[in-house]
Amino acid sequence: MEIYSNVNTIQNQMNQFNNNASKIANAGESLEKSSDISKPLTDNISLENGLDAQVNSIKTQDEMIGSLLNIVG
Repeated sequence: MEIYSNVNTIQNQMNQFNNNASKIANAGESLEKSSDISKPLTDNISLENGLDAQVNSIKTQDEMIGSLLNIVG
């Protein structure tokens, strides 16, 4: 089912988002002066856009199911 696929994608993206957030938070503790946080930051922006798309897809599917139930019911 499409909603199940969207939920799994959201869970995977949230895990990646949290991993990137940990990298960003731990960058200050790094002994290296060249600790680059630009990649996790830009990745999180892309993940946020992907999450928004998945949520909108689920909302649309929910509205369509509701409309079908109203027609049938």
